[in-house]
Order: sequence, then C-alpha cells, then structure tokens
Amino acid sequence: MEESKGKIGLKEFTVLTIIMLGLKVADDTPSILFERLFNAGWMAPIINGIVMIIPLYLLIKVVTSYEQKGLIHVVEDLFGKFLGYLVLLIVWLLFLSALIIDTAIYSDIIGSMYFIKTPTIVIYGVLMLTCAYGAKRGLEHIGSVAYLVFPYVQAAFLISLLLTIFQGNIHFLFPILGPGGWEVMKESTMRLSIYAVFFLFISACAFYEKFKRF
Repeated sequence: MEESKGKIGLKEFTVLTIIMLGLKVADDTPSILFERLFNAGWMAPIINGIVMIIPLYLLIKVVTSYEQKGLIHVVEDLFGKFLGYLVLLIVWLLFLSALIIDTAIYSDIIGSMYFIKTPTIVIYGVLMLTCAYGAKRGLEHIGSVAYLVFPYVQAAFLISLLLTIFQGNIHFLFPILGPGGWEVMKESTMRLSIYAVFFLFISACAFYEKFKRF
C-alpha cells in the first residue's frame, strides 16, 4: 500500500471543508446576522459567496502554481522575506484573534448545553487540550476521523431540518431586503469570516494529494 506521508485526499478535504463551514454557520453567526439584517439575514451567506468567489479562485490559482509549497512559502516568494513576514504576521494575528473568540463561544455553548455546573475555564482547557492532541496527530488523522463521522453529522442535520422545517413561515421573508439594500450589502460584506475556512485550508495545500485537481 502506498504511503500517504501525512497527506489527505479530495474526499477528506471536502468533508473537512463542509464540517468547518457547518460549524461556522451553526455558532453565533446566524444570531449576529439576523440581529442586524432581520429577515434578510439569509441573504448574507449568498452575498458573501459572490464577493469571495473571485479572490478565492485567484488565491487557489496562485497557490497551485507553487507545487508542494504551502501558503507561507508562496507569500515569501511573492513579497520577499521582510514584507512577506509582515503579511504573515498580520494574517496570524487575525486568525489568532478569531480562534480566541470562536473557542470562547464554543466553550460557552458546551457549558450552557451539557456542563452547566462546570467552570468555563475548565471547559476551555479541555477544549484546547483536545485541539492540541488533534494537531499533534496531524491533518491525515483529522481528515480520516472527519470522514468517518460525516455520515452521523449529515443524519443529525437531516433530523434537525425535519424537526424545524414545519416551524417556518414564508411570510417572514418579506420585505426581502429587510432593513434596506445598502444595509444588507454592508453587513454581508463585513461578515466574510464565514469563508475564512477556505483560506485556512488553502494555506495547508502542501498536505493535500494532487492539489491541482481541486
């Protein structure tokens, strides 16, 4: 059997992307969108996708031109060592702040739903240890586990959809533009973090098998 060398294939990459996007839209993102856009909150992900599709396409084209190199090496080659270091530092700080916020939100959700009496700092510590263990095992193991649990995630989503679909009311969609067209466009373009998952995965393209097929 051919050794994978710690890389993941197209199936694992696709499953990881779907799960990560699902987690992103299942946390507090919907409440933030609907708090500002009201009944037009459902339009934000669509506008996000339209705005991000060209930058993501160009990013993929650039990265795939550097075979077997990650985004870090690509940035250094394009901008040089000094400017590339500044760009990577800014990106790292942005992702670090997003990680702190997201993990705090997930800790609060876990505590509110399952461990009411457990201090939040303990839940956060266990969550960080779990993440560290997963990172230590490598992307290949993370992709394999994600591929195994994906059917159960799909089943849970389907059950949730069936339980809630009959509670909807199509009249809540009107007026379509909610607080106004300009407000919808502004808030949608400011919430591009939904698609930051793609940037995160593209940065690790050196760990994908035959990345050019993506």
